[in-house]
Amino acid sequence: TDRALSLALLGALAVFGIAARVPQWWPWFVTSALVVGLIQWRLYVRDGLTLGGIALFAIGARLLLFPIPPVLSDDMYRYIWDGILVVDGINPYAFVPLDGQLSEYHGLPVFEVLNSGEFHSVYPPVSQLVFAAGALVARQDWMTGYYVIKGIIVTLECAGLVLLTRVLPRRQLLLLSVHPVLLIAGAAQGHTDALLVFFLGSAFLAWRHDRTVWAVALITLAGWVKLVPLLFIPLFAPRRPRSVLTTAGVVTALVSVPFYETYVLGNVMHSLDLYVRYFEFYAGPYYAVKQLMLELTGDDWSKQLGPAFRTAFLIVVGAAWVAHFRWRLDPWKSALGVTGAYLLLSTTIHPWYFTGLLVLIAINGRYAAHWQWASIWSIGTYLLYVDGPYWSFVIVGWVGFLLLMIGDGRYGIVATALRLRAYEKVRSVREWLADIEPGSRVLDIGAGEGYVGMLIADQTGANVTLVETRRASRVKQLREIIYDGTTLEEPSDSYDVVVLFYVLHHAEHPDRVLSEAVRVSRDRVIIVESVHDGTQEKRRFERMDRIANRLRAGWNRTSFEEHLDMRTATEWEEMIQEAGGSIADSMHRYRPWHRQAFWLVRA
Repeated sequence: TDRALSLALLGALAVFGIAARVPQWWPWFVTSALVVGLIQWRLYVRDGLTLGGIALFAIGARLLLFPIPPVLSDDMYRYIWDGILVVDGINPYAFVPLDGQLSEYHGLPVFEVLNSGEFHSVYPPVSQLVFAAGALVARQDWMTGYYVIKGIIVTLECAGLVLLTRVLPRRQLLLLSVHPVLLIAGAAQGHTDALLVFFLGSAFLAWRHDRTVWAVALITLAGWVKLVPLLFIPLFAPRRPRSVLTTAGVVTALVSVPFYETYVLGNVMHSLDLYVRYFEFYAGPYYAVKQLMLELTGDDWSKQLGPAFRTAFLIVVGAAWVAHFRWRLDPWKSALGVTGAYLLLSTTIHPWYFTGLLVLIAINGRYAAHWQWASIWSIGTYLLYVDGPYWSFVIVGWVGFLLLMIGDGRYGIVATALRLRAYEKVRSVREWLADIEPGSRVLDIGAGEGYVGMLIADQTGANVTLVETRRASRVKQLREIIYDGTTLEEPSDSYDVVVLFYVLHHAEHPDRVLSEAVRVSRDRVIIVESVHDGTQEKRRFERMDRIANRLRAGWNRTSFEEHLDMRTATEWEEMIQEAGGSIADSMHRYRPWHRQAFWLVRA
């Protein structure tokens, strides 16, 4: 029951908060984190917690964790060091801490516990301003400064959660309120990553209220906390390109001017390059490629793979931008994809690095079991520091990620490919869909998972109904009709538009499917089909069709194969006319792997 789950969550959070304080207790800390993640999943599925209950857990967990000293990470010492320099008017990007020109600061208590003293700071300007606030009281008492910085971060994180209550369902809020990774990032250790809850959350709220300029300003600030969100800015440009770019530029100038010097970019890039080349942690894909190269060549490719992964990420970002503009994707979904690619192609992934991704998952209304799994298991890497297992958590975390990603029916690899394919399908006939008025009735015959129908509904405001011979829809928002493949139990002239995307060559009686489509349409029928121009091409395309649909169905034989019969464009045109349709327009497209024909048919 929800009550039992709530009590179990309360107990697990208590163990989590208490065990985090003492390294010798970290096995209990890790175990309780896994339990919290499991209970959170069950509560998410049941949607049983009230908003008030979620708020109590969120506040209680943060109050329990806030007093923890910086035992889970030593990043806070660098925060305070940078902040002291800022308060004293020294550019934190100018010198590495070990530089002799900072010798007067080497006597500070925080210097003795500082990490990465040979690296320039890589923390962006907004983070530096937060560090400066803590440094005002941290020169001789760095612990007080630590709590000031953490207090600012947790306060803004909670403000972000409050703002998100206005736009997110309560179970999506649950994902952010008691997630062990977010609790570590914010209340437990005060990592600046937790600020993304506020900046991305408030940006999403502004976006939902059509305040594009404010949304972009907040996303830009998020980027100057953690650089990756800067890559989101072009995703919001199509709506108001000039305003978006101007806003991002102005905000960047305002936060960067206090730190601007000609040497800053070079110093920061040098340190980032060293991090990429020499640091590695919980990076499953990187480890896999590194091991593969070791097996193939006998050499350690660490120094080469880091820059190669960075280059691959930049290529992926470019491809994501192109896909976004071409298919008019939702910017928040594209941002989620970019962030996921960043983690997949990183060489170092500490638990708090998942924070931005987890925020975007919640914003997009998803659970994303593969990312939830990888993030929760990353907490197990803390046992490395107390002579516990490390590789077992890496392997379980990333193998589980892979299996869940493949098997996720709605958002796995195949499902994502089908969604992108749906964008291409709708885009290919956009001219024939452009004049559909909101509220028009559209029938999608052979709708499959429903992604095409959902896109048409989103882009036109039409009332779309899906038709299939079996339950297949993964789109709950649209009505689905199951029929026998020959006769629709719908009145004649009852739909404004009927669409058939790659349906006829799978139908047992394509002539009957066409006749019914023409009968129920009072305006037009849009048909997109695979065609061939000869026997060899027919065999090749049919073989490729079988492989594609086996992948679509988890490599099981499907009804798609039972009546597979590809035809020439002329044969389909003759059948359209015999069904009572009149071809008003047509298009043809040839690719080596796929020959396509498009027809606009008047009923």
